[in-house]
Amino acid sequence: MAKQQLARPSSEIVQMSQSSLTPSEIALTRELAITGANSKTVLTPTLSDELFRLYASRSPEAIEWVFRTHRERSSFWPSVENLNTLFAEHHRDIRQPKVQADYNAELRGIRDRLKAQGLPYGEAQYLAVWKQLAEIAKKKGMDAKPAKKKGRKA
Repeated sequence: MAKQQLARPSSEIVQMSQSSLTPSEIALTRELAITGANSKTVLTPTLSDELFRLYASRSPEAIEWVFRTHRERSSFWPSVENLNTLFAEHHRDIRQPKVQADYNAELRGIRDRLKAQGLPYGEAQYLAVWKQLAEIAKKKGMDAKPAKKKGRKA
């Protein structure tokens, strides 16, 4: 007679030791489980592996935002295309404004330090500040070119 075994829940995701997972992998595991339960969908190991390959390097905040936003918009399982679109939306609407705000705060800090030292904020200081800002922008993956002003030659 065949040995009887308990069936595993169909929505179960292969669990790894929590200590061996990064914060992003923990967030992805949690969001996949919630999204699977919400959509009443069985997540196959192959799809799970693919989603980890694609998204485990993203920030936990971005992963949570993407899957929560998808669940608010749809009761179905998200396609990779939908997830990519939401990650792009997160970058454009959530992350990029924060990076720009940090960049602007750094600019204000440099200007304030120049004023505190009694230096006029003139052309020479502008070039020094621009060099510092270009380095910051490069670190944050932003374009470091100054905006052209109307009536001014570049």
